[in-house]
Amino acid sequence: IPFLWSKGSIGEMFFAAVGATEWLNSIYKYTGEQWGVWSMGTFLAQRHLPAAIGIFLVVLIFLIDQIKENEPKPAGKCETPDEIEDGDLATSEPTATAIQIPSETGVSLSKLIPYIIAGLVLGLLPLWNGAIYVAGFAVIGSMVLFFRNRIETLCLLIVSAVIAVPQILFLRSGTSRGVTELFRWGYVVEPATVWNVAEYFSFTFGVKFVLALIATALLTALHRKLFLAISSLVVLTFCTQLSTDIMNNHKFMNVWLILINAYAAYTIVRLTKVKYAGKMLAAALLIFISVGGVIELFRIHNINTFTVPFGSGPLYAWLQSETQPNDIFLTDNYVHHPILLSGRRIFYGWAYFGWSMGYATGERDKILKRLFSERNPAELTRLLRENNIRYVAIDDGLRNGHLKPTLNESVFEANLEKVFTDTDRKYGSLVIYRVGSGE
Repeated sequence: IPFLWSKGSIGEMFFAAVGATEWLNSIYKYTGEQWGVWSMGTFLAQRHLPAAIGIFLVVLIFLIDQIKENEPKPAGKCETPDEIEDGDLATSEPTATAIQIPSETGVSLSKLIPYIIAGLVLGLLPLWNGAIYVAGFAVIGSMVLFFRNRIETLCLLIVSAVIAVPQILFLRSGTSRGVTELFRWGYVVEPATVWNVAEYFSFTFGVKFVLALIATALLTALHRKLFLAISSLVVLTFCTQLSTDIMNNHKFMNVWLILINAYAAYTIVRLTKVKYAGKMLAAALLIFISVGGVIELFRIHNINTFTVPFGSGPLYAWLQSETQPNDIFLTDNYVHHPILLSGRRIFYGWAYFGWSMGYATGERDKILKRLFSERNPAELTRLLRENNIRYVAIDDGLRNGHLKPTLNESVFEANLEKVFTDTDRKYGSLVIYRVGSGE
C-alpha cells in the first residue's frame, strides 16, 4: 500500500511495479524492513529455508492425520469447503450435535513406530536450518497440550531431541559465544511498547490474521486447537531471542504465515459460496493480499546478477596445483570468489555470517585492518604467521574499498614473494603473495 500510494497515477504504479529493483518497504524504519523478510526474497536468498519448511510440513501433516483419527468429531460437521453447498454462510452450518468419540486402543510399539520415524526426520533439521527445527518443536510441543495422542507426540519430540541436541552442540562449539539473552520482548520493534508491537503486527499481518480468525470460527474444534498451537510461533518471534541476531526470528513468522495461509484461504473459499456479494468480496481480498507478491515477482526478475568464473582459467589452475586445501588466504571480505569456490579458506569473509552465529567478528575485523595497514615488515610477517596465513590476495576491491587510505600493498610487494598475477584482469587485477614459513 505505501508503495502504490506513493505513485501519482495508475501508469506510474504499473511501470514502478514492472521495473521494481527493491523489496516493498513498509512505513516502519525498524531493522530488516528493507530486506524483504516478509517477501519471497526470503526464500530466494535462503534456498535452504523452503526445503526445511517442507520437511517440517511433512511431519506436521502426518501428525494431523493421526490426530484426526483420534479426536472426537461432531457428527455432520463440515471440515472442508468442498462439503459446503452454495448459499448463505449462516445456512451452511451443520445442525447435528452428536459427538463421535474414537475408541481407546492404548499405545503399542507398532503404533509408536511412525511417530519415531517422524521424530527422526524432524531431528535431522538443525544442521539444515536450526530455526525451522525450533519452530517445528514449538508447534508440535504445543500440540501435546491440545490433542489426545500425547504419549505418541511426546515420543516424536523426544526422538527428535535425541537426534538434534548433538547437532546443536556442534554448531555452538568452538569460539562461538551463543546467545546472551534468551527472552526478549518486541522482536525488532523499538521502543517495544505493547501498542507499538500490536501496531506493527496488525500492519504487517493484519488482513491474513483476521481471515484466519474467521476461519477458526467456521471450522471445527480440531482446527481451532491447531491454530493455537501454530500461534506459539508468534510468541517465539516476539518474546524470545534464540540467536545472536534477533532478525533470525523472522523464520518463525515465515512458517506461521505459511500455516495461517491455509486458514485465510478457507475463509476466502467460504465467501465464494455466498452469491454475488460474497464472490465479489472474495475476489477483492484475493487481489488485495496477492498484489504485493506479484510486484515481488518483477523484483526477482529484475534482480542484479554478477558472474563468477568457475572451474577453469589461470587462477583456478594455480589454486589447484600450487596450494593446499588447508591454506589460509588473507583477502577482502569475499562472499563468492574463485579462492572459495576452489575449496580454499579465507581469513575473514562476510562479517554477518560469522557474527550471526555468535563469533567474535569485531576482534577479527581489528586484526584484518591491522594486517592491511602494518608498515613494519618484521611485525607484519610475525602477525601473518601468528594467524596461520599462507597467502595474501589483494585486488581492486581492497584497493578501492574502505581500507584504501591505509592499504600497505607496497609493503607486501617489497617483502613477500609474488606467486600469482591476474594479467588478464579477470579477477579484479588480483595479485597473490606467499608468506614465508620462517624456517
